[in-house]
Amino acid sequence: ESRYIQNIKYQDFIDELVDAELKSTLKKYSDKDKKTVKEFVEYLKNELNYKFENGFYIGLENQLLQLSIKIKYYYKIYEKLLMQLKPKIIFMEQGCYGGIPRSCIMKIANSLNIVTAEFQHGMIFENHQAYTLPNYFKNNKDIKIYYPQYLLTMGQYWERNINVPCIIKVMGNPNLYKKIESYCVKENTNTILFICSVYTWKRYIKLIDEFCKVDKEQKYRIILRLHPQDRANIHRYTELLKYKNVTISDQGDVYECIKESDYIVGSDSTVIYESMAFNKNILIYRNELSNKYIKENIGVWFNNLEEFLCALKTKKSRNYDANIFWNRDWKENYTMFIKSIIN
Repeated sequence: ESRYIQNIKYQDFIDELVDAELKSTLKKYSDKDKKTVKEFVEYLKNELNYKFENGFYIGLENQLLQLSIKIKYYYKIYEKLLMQLKPKIIFMEQGCYGGIPRSCIMKIANSLNIVTAEFQHGMIFENHQAYTLPNYFKNNKDIKIYYPQYLLTMGQYWERNINVPCIIKVMGNPNLYKKIESYCVKENTNTILFICSVYTWKRYIKLIDEFCKVDKEQKYRIILRLHPQDRANIHRYTELLKYKNVTISDQGDVYECIKESDYIVGSDSTVIYESMAFNKNILIYRNELSNKYIKENIGVWFNNLEEFLCALKTKKSRNYDANIFWNRDWKENYTMFIKSIIN
């Protein structure tokens, strides 16, 4: 069956067009761009505390010069595309992250009076590089044009960590609540879901290995869920498959894993907050990441195997106010927002 849909446009070919133009104009950099790039690289050499090898600065200078050509074509192509499509609104994933071509599209759309917005896609923590700008940059009109006009959050809680030149509106989390509606409670399956961390994976392997040696009767079933960025490294975890009660999950909807588990164990994942909406037992593996990303009053915290075994037996109140993180009224919020844009 053909997956082609007429009203969908793909941007892959735009990158290919730009790369082709770059090859045809290679080394035809303007004198102004050469001067600007050289001055910027010299500034970095003098001001950065860490001194890189000279090859790093040569490579950086070449990349910036190539970008000076690429960016002109991105502006030209995307402006033509948006004027042809004439959208009322553009939703840009990670619109506040900057970079090419996101910043180009935001600037063009904003200059054409097209409404621009970004949906929150994950946890927005304190001092998040993309969402906490110094006030000087936040209030700078020359920078604001590169940002989406609206940042649509999943709940009111995340607003406290945001400082960007966007209008913040609470939308909610439709996928989460759709899953909850179809959720059939299955208590006492003795299933533990470990949300593995890209940065502390060795500690998780050690903890699970130690736990399985203690749980000789295999009273508990263990699901080890990998982070999407860690799927290519699944070989790291296969040593745990020597235990018959261990399963590695690296595909599919993580909500399905949450639904079939009694305990959710993690340290720095958005899944911890999402599990609150399912009213699950939450156990927090204390480390530098959990101290930074997870609120202290969420779940039962542990440092080692001994404390983990105690945490499994602790029945902490699970009456979480998930609505502050994941607003339930997503349908009404979205409808009102779209209507205000159309009108």
